[in-house]
Amino acid sequence: MYSTRLILLETLDYHSLMQQVLPIAIRSVLPKHVRYAVTRFCLFFNNLCGKSLAASKLDEIQNDIVKTLCLFEKYLSVFL
Repeated sequence: MYSTRLILLETLDYHSLMQQVLPIAIRSVLPKHVRYAVTRFCLFFNNLCGKSLAASKLDEIQNDIVKTLCLFEKYLSVFL
């Protein structure tokens, strides 16, 4: 029997899961509009945690995360 718990992972492992694996894992599970919002969220963390972050892109990144959070509120408020 397989375990579905994620234990004994380092912080970097969780970051890798969220940024790289999560968008692929949800591909056939969630509706397209929810997948889009989750993928945008993962891309935000990908940009934020990259090796370099240009100060000129911070405003663009902030605008993207605001739009992404609005998408989450729009699509996931049904579950609350």
